[in-house]
Amino acid sequence: MVKNNNTYDSQIGLNASLTSILSIFDNLGVTRVFYKLLSPNDNSKNQIYLGGHLNQVNWLPSHNLTASTSNSLRNPKRRHKYTKFLDFKWIDCAGAVMPAPTAKLIYYPQYPEVRFSGFLRDSLVGMGGWMNESKKGRYQGRFLILGVDKAKVVYGYLAVPGSNIASQICTHPQIDTNGPSQELQLPTALQTPTLNARAHLLSELKRIHSKGFIAGKRLKTDLSVIPYKALNGGGYTLEAELGIVPNGSAKPDFRGWEVKQFGVKKWKPLYNSEKLTLLTPEPNAGEYQTRGFEYFLNTYGYLSQSVPDRWNFGGIHRYRQLCAKSQLTLEIVGFDIATKQITNPNGYLTLNTVTGVEAASWTFPKLLEHWTKKHAKAVYIPSLKKKNNVSGIEYWYSNEIRLCEGTNFEMFLNAFINDFFVLDPACKIENISTTKTPKKKRNQFRIPWAHLDDLYLSRSDVKL
Repeated sequence: MVKNNNTYDSQIGLNASLTSILSIFDNLGVTRVFYKLLSPNDNSKNQIYLGGHLNQVNWLPSHNLTASTSNSLRNPKRRHKYTKFLDFKWIDCAGAVMPAPTAKLIYYPQYPEVRFSGFLRDSLVGMGGWMNESKKGRYQGRFLILGVDKAKVVYGYLAVPGSNIASQICTHPQIDTNGPSQELQLPTALQTPTLNARAHLLSELKRIHSKGFIAGKRLKTDLSVIPYKALNGGGYTLEAELGIVPNGSAKPDFRGWEVKQFGVKKWKPLYNSEKLTLLTPEPNAGEYQTRGFEYFLNTYGYLSQSVPDRWNFGGIHRYRQLCAKSQLTLEIVGFDIATKQITNPNGYLTLNTVTGVEAASWTFPKLLEHWTKKHAKAVYIPSLKKKNNVSGIEYWYSNEIRLCEGTNFEMFLNAFINDFFVLDPACKIENISTTKTPKKKRNQFRIPWAHLDDLYLSRSDVKL
């Protein structure tokens, strides 16, 4: 295997400008660029620290979160870990691309910390000792630059001490991320200045509030708008105003922000609002998964008392409390209540029968990835609604909103234990006596407004 000789400390590498590297990223289809000033402990042996929790690196399009446990006694804090592989490639200042097929993120929940690993193995990149801890891998003044494209490929570049790029990067126009890594503006963005994500979001919400009541609508995948007259159109209508196409994705809705509207009878006081639905993940284990949705509803559901020929599954499921409707109990396996730490990376949230049968379960890897990716930053907007005989239901969105930032998986699990988070499903099968049986799968994790703060590290109430 012949390494690329155009290393980052070659003369051409030292003379390259940040603008030229950003242009290479731009030509590769990169839409966002981040950088991190590397510490002496950031090298191929010790791995590169990228953040304390996965929500701080949710801009990295990693794949297939998997859990594992090491039997090594050398470092107990690294015994439990979660791994996410990256489609990662190094570039040099001439535009050459060198894949790094074993690059991955590793999340160690005991610290907690997220580290970048495997970024040199089986790659043709010539690093010149700048990631070798026994050579120059502990030098200060190194910058790791990461670019992400729409195809979820990550490109990397290393700016070494004394290079033009290392001297230019901190003064280049940036977008604050409130994390260890900072985001750079691309050349195309510099030509047409735009608001940062937070300011853009607030500007849009202020515009929407100023419109008053808005007729219910929904945005289709072709970006055309259609009327929506059902009673649950508050979210669809706000998404249509923001240009968000409903797709059930686990990604944030608007430039890294999860957008949650909720109906209230009056805008103040907000604590009188009903429970908020924060996520609706499907179980990926237990009988729900292995024996199917119909079996699950027939076994643990009940015939509707109000709608003929319909089978429901509902009821409030609280941590370690038997639900009368389903006769199931919500449990958490692999989490220490006293220390609030994960003890089994393959743990799970589960609905169990009184005899211990797993009726439905959500594994930690699925929940962890879903929660930290979607709720790193969230905005909550109250809305009023009224009926219009012509246009159907109309919605008016408040100018007093709440911004919540920073979270981790332990806070998520602890909210169930404290009886803040509950599972409040609304699953059903209709026309069960016919061959056509429409199904609705909706497993809602909900929390009262008064306990929303227990899920985030910081919050701010904003009047637009």
